[in-house]
Amino acid sequence: MSDGYALMWSGGKDSALALDRARNAGIEVARLISFYDSATRRVRFHATRVEMLDAQAEAAGIGLRAIGTTWPEMEEALRRELSSLRDEGFTGVVLGDIHLADVRAWYEERVTAAGLKHVEPIWGEPPPALLGEFVASGGRAVITCVDLARLDEAWLAG
Repeated sequence: MSDGYALMWSGGKDSALALDRARNAGIEVARLISFYDSATRRVRFHATRVEMLDAQAEAAGIGLRAIGTTWPEMEEALRRELSSLRDEGFTGVVLGDIHLADVRAWYEERVTAAGLKHVEPIWGEPPPALLGEFVASGGRAVITCVDLARLDEAWLAG
């Protein structure tokens, strides 16, 4: 049984900063949870490989539960995972959302419906300030994918 928290882990800087903030607030993060596309074995949106998530979890000293799904299976897989966390005695779930209110609401509704606390340690803060905090803490980020509708090849150096 655990009385700790799980943290939704994307492998990105927002998750890392949420973990750092949670730890600094005295929240015991006992598990990282990540959902990835079962066909590509990459985290949706970030395209981070599951093997990288494993290495990050090992470096953080926290166990990772990586769950492969398809888009249609995602909500049910999340429901099962949240139920499992509750049954194992977890207190809540930490997320690294910053500004997408619809995404936050979607997760918050499901986390609280499962009887768990919903924690958002970086919610609503200005992204430039969060990036500065991440860099100042020693964090490093690697670009893993680009939305070509927003940035094209002209942004590449070299």
